[in-house]
Amino acid sequence: MKVVHSEYTFELLHEIRSFKIWAIDRGPYGDWESEYDHWDEIWQATETLIKRLPAEEWSPKVTTSFLYILARDHKEGYIISELINKPDQLLHIAYRALTFPAYPDYEARWQIAYGLGRMCEYKEQAQNILHQLAINDPHEYVRRRAIMSYDKKKVSSVT
Repeated sequence: MKVVHSEYTFELLHEIRSFKIWAIDRGPYGDWESEYDHWDEIWQATETLIKRLPAEEWSPKVTTSFLYILARDHKEGYIISELINKPDQLLHIAYRALTFPAYPDYEARWQIAYGLGRMCEYKEQAQNILHQLAINDPHEYVRRRAIMSYDKKKVSSVT
């Protein structure tokens, strides 16, 4: 695996660092995350990274940071929508986020389950991942989202 650090990764890491500084005094994550005034910059940085640099070339730090901000974007869902539009990226990120040790924040894992259910490509691979999530994920909400997405994949395969 070739790890690349580019202007795209540096920009994303900068935006995430700014968010983390802002979030220091906010307490546990929740709906207040959407009050951040600079989501547009984060969304632009994630969109650029998704479109310009294959996820298999992301460093572990970039991948972990990306999953962190994906989890924080659970209310708006902009980042997962971008990933659904780039199914090869979503699939690669899903493998990296859900293999042992799985990314610890369930907010990222349920969004990945949701995204896998929405993408049209790689149906068999998505079903395999969703099946594993539905059985093995420690968080009930992730398991439920995986089951809903798995069922959606089965229905869309038939139609």
